[in-house]
Amino acid sequence: WEAGFYENLLLKQRLELDPEEVRQYFEFTNVTDGLFTVYQRLFNITFKQIEKPSVWHEDVLMYEVFDDETNELIGRFYLDMFPRANKYGHAAAFSVTMGKMTDAGYTKPTTALVCNFPKPTEFQPSLLTHDNVETYFHEFGHLVHGVLTKSPLMNYAGTSVARDFVEAPSQMLENWVWQKESLSLFAKHYNTGEVIPDELLNKMLAAKNVNSGTKALQQVFYGVLDFTLHDGFDPDGPQTITEVVSFLQNDITFYPYQEGTHMEAAFGHLNGYGAAYYGYKWSEVYAQDMFSIFEKEGIMNEEEGLRYRRIILEKGGTEEPI
Repeated sequence: WEAGFYENLLLKQRLELDPEEVRQYFEFTNVTDGLFTVYQRLFNITFKQIEKPSVWHEDVLMYEVFDDETNELIGRFYLDMFPRANKYGHAAAFSVTMGKMTDAGYTKPTTALVCNFPKPTEFQPSLLTHDNVETYFHEFGHLVHGVLTKSPLMNYAGTSVARDFVEAPSQMLENWVWQKESLSLFAKHYNTGEVIPDELLNKMLAAKNVNSGTKALQQVFYGVLDFTLHDGFDPDGPQTITEVVSFLQNDITFYPYQEGTHMEAAFGHLNGYGAAYYGYKWSEVYAQDMFSIFEKEGIMNEEEGLRYRRIILEKGGTEEPI
């Protein structure tokens, strides 16, 4: 927790950036509307909310996705965005129904986006941190990867791609929360409606890479730990998992291991990303390479967005990433 505390102190004292001031420009409904606009324009699709859907909680919303060119129903998605008791505590996109070809035709994919953003109250709107907004765009990237698939085989549909590529499409779409053109669609003060001023945005951009080196090393630590535990580690051998964690954390990161902590017990990616956690950093290379096209042609370039949809999102794992 000290790292986060001192980073926040650094932002306030040296860059004069107050995260609480930034939150005033990211009201949840505005962000959702802007995110929808970005994704719909880029990928030539339309989202239509379903009234009175059959859902697992009253907070959950459901949408249908239509192709703008053919008006064909492509798929569906759920938004379960606010915390409640006994709910999954992080942010993730989950496939409910995978796309696949059957004798009866193509099965329409359905994906659920589950987050835990602040819930609005009678007295306070839901104000997101900029990190929340980046997470929203990232996870929605996974969502459309699942919904826009055209893979004939379920095992290659949507995000069923190489583990060291799966994060690339969603990481690429994080870039839209840093661009003035896209931010102007939704980064508006919840009280006044003022679009986020250039001065504040410039401070955010200046702070973007603060502490990035230590954060990168933390990701390297996670990746090496993942490799180590999946490459010949003997749980009945002389070295315990905790000793492995302690050694690697002290060897790789700037944050010494704290006795009595067991981060490995909460490191869920050891299962779903077994021996492939390195893919988060690896995928960033793909992501920025793909985004460079939008930097050149325009971040709201619909032609490039549709080309990206056809080449990346629709194909799923039916073709190799490179």
